[in-house]
Amino acid sequence: EKNEIDAYLSKKQPEDVHSKTIQFISLGTLHDNFFVNKNSEYLNKTFSKDDVLTIYTLSNISSTSKNIKNAIKENGLKNISIKNNTYNTILEELQCNDIIAYITEEYIQKELNEGKIKKIDLEIDVLNEVDYGIYYNVNNKIKNVKKIFEIEV
Repeated sequence: EKNEIDAYLSKKQPEDVHSKTIQFISLGTLHDNFFVNKNSEYLNKTFSKDDVLTIYTLSNISSTSKNIKNAIKENGLKNISIKNNTYNTILEELQCNDIIAYITEEYIQKELNEGKIKKIDLEIDVLNEVDYGIYYNVNNKIKNVKKIFEIEV
């Protein structure tokens, strides 16, 4: 909005985040889900609305964090707390400790394929499919910026 950034790659944000000068080109879909390590006590647990849990997720400004916070509020879950951290810290914690993480599945595909991390269902109705793509400024100084970023996926 201040014409400082030409373009950036991001998950799609709510429409009210950007002005009319910021446009979005979708490149595909990412999936946010709940994960634990392969030895977690949570793997075979049946979850209830009254469970006291801490969920690790990304920083407050990420769409992943916003989605889980909205889901907790909308589902009336009073006993779930959120611990925000960086992706690297969450991945390290996830592999070393028995935590629940709500992160993007495509980012941890290697660890999932190796069986180090497992997906779980907390039975929380949360938006877990998010568009990602390129945001660009229509007032960009580069000519034909839209044409540069319009690619077939």
